[in-house]
Amino acid sequence: MSTEQQSVDEQSPSTKADDRPDIRSQHQRAQTSGEVFAGRSRGGQ
Repeated sequence: MSTEQQSVDEQSPSTKADDRPDIRSQHQRAQTSGEVFAGRSRGGQ
């Protein structure tokens, strides 16, 4: 499973940069829903 993520990261480097701003919007949406996106911005539980 780790290989798949690496392949996508190396194949879509532009997607990561484009997803950066999008992640912020999704992060807020997840917080509103009560779901943690990555638990990095919140610093865990």
